[in-house]
Amino acid sequence: MISASTKLLPQIIVISSLALTGCGKADAPADRHSAAVGTHASSEAHSHSHSEDHPVILTAPAGERWATDEPLRASMTRLRSAIEASQSGEIDADDAQALAAIVEAEVAFMIANCKLPPQPDAALHILIGRMLSSATELRKSPPNADAVSDLAFVLHDYAQTFDHPGWTL
Repeated sequence: MISASTKLLPQIIVISSLALTGCGKADAPADRHSAAVGTHASSEAHSHSHSEDHPVILTAPAGERWATDEPLRASMTRLRSAIEASQSGEIDADDAQALAAIVEAEVAFMIANCKLPPQPDAALHILIGRMLSSATELRKSPPNADAVSDLAFVLHDYAQTFDHPGWTL
């Protein structure tokens, strides 16, 4: 059985490296009062309770959501289309590999093109870590079908955290 810390390793590496580079925004520190990062439980214990299964994401001030830029909105829209198409039933190995490739490509696009202030950038990094963890699960043989559900939760958390005009789930 893989420990929770081993499963989090890809997220930790990505988030740490992104935090160091800050997607071009490393000069301004994030407000530590609004930052809280929880743990991500294993998919075997998956339920629909975000407080137990998913990290607490960095949140905007009460009642607000972080602003988005055009590259982030375009990338997340493409991801939503791919994820929703994959939720229609069982995912076979080829479809899982294709979805993982889309997730990885869109994450790379976000990292290269999104220009967000430090706090929303940090919140995005947490979502990116979760997306990359799901892509890793999709690449397994056989693919972990729960990864598609995990990606759907990322879409939900994105909608709760970022102001993306016209975004509905």
